[in-house]
Amino acid sequence: MEPTESPNHAALIDAMQANYIAYFRQFLSLPGMVMQDDPALTWFVAPTAPGQHVLRTRLAGGGTRTRIAATIRRLEQLTDHFRWLVFATSTPPDLDRLLIEAGLVEASGDPWMAASLLQLSPAPVTPDGFHVKRVYDLATLDDWMVVSAAGYGISMHMARIWYDAYAAQGFSPDAPSQHFVGYLDDQPATVGTLLLSPGMAGIFDVATPTRFRRQGFAAALTHAAMTMAQERGFHHACLQASSQGVGLYGKLGFTTIFTEREFIWRRA
Repeated sequence: MEPTESPNHAALIDAMQANYIAYFRQFLSLPGMVMQDDPALTWFVAPTAPGQHVLRTRLAGGGTRTRIAATIRRLEQLTDHFRWLVFATSTPPDLDRLLIEAGLVEASGDPWMAASLLQLSPAPVTPDGFHVKRVYDLATLDDWMVVSAAGYGISMHMARIWYDAYAAQGFSPDAPSQHFVGYLDDQPATVGTLLLSPGMAGIFDVATPTRFRRQGFAAALTHAAMTMAQERGFHHACLQASSQGVGLYGKLGFTTIFTEREFIWRRA
């Protein structure tokens, strides 16, 4: 897998979007997951987590309204709600207007950030006893799941979806998907995932329980993931940030590339 070296803005966004789509492919080993993985229109539907999303729209020529309507009809057979994501490179250019005409409602989207891996910033300073481990067996994946549930405020039942998907992939050190746990002494304190796809190193699933926050743990784990990607020859990392996380990731060299637009459909 070769890193993206082109300075072309659209190419960078395309690599970020392709990495995001690759993230959802990881869950197809689980029951009930359905995906249309098409260059023109890509969507993913799960019974619960990790959600229901139209991930890529590259429609050209006539018939766009018809294709949107057909997609809505197909998805309403699978779910009672979904979000249609519009990236900076989505087409047609008036996709937002067409989605609103089709009955979707715009909601706030998240910023997407990218960083060069050619020269990393220094590792964040953390308290003595903090260290990051790669998940290498079911026991460390169990630590990952417990921290993820606490950090995101979700049930263990829901967090088990990620556990089952990641356990099915195995723990090869050469696998494109790697998971990390940051420990304070022997206490698991923060988690995250690195997903390598052609052209991009994506960072996902970063979570820290409340009692471990504001100590630099998530930043240090993210830096460890960036270091692994750099060692594997990648030149760019990306992530989807919350508005609160933009400042944290900015200290690691990430800059906002675009903010996605999100359109919601719900069954009437």
